[in-house]
Amino acid sequence: MMLPASRTDAARKSLGFMTLEETAALADRGVIVPDPGSTLVSAEVSLGSGVVLWPNTILQCSAGGAIGIGSGTFIYPGTRIVAREGA
Repeated sequence: MMLPASRTDAARKSLGFMTLEETAALADRGVIVPDPGSTLVSAEVSLGSGVVLWPNTILQCSAGGAIGIGSGTFIYPGTRIVAREGA
């Protein structure tokens, strides 16, 4: 059973991630996201043009952490990158 988008987006936001629509809109910046529904990206993540975020990837910034992914980088399925200040 799938949750309604509003509930899914509320859960994403409460955990510090982009909404489903925001994740899909990364395409407007040249980022390729084949499955936005299984991809979690914190709003603080910087993504270069041509980055590919394959399904089931997580890019998570917390407590002032920062992530920058350079142009043309592939983030493969099942990858989780977490950046945390001081870690």
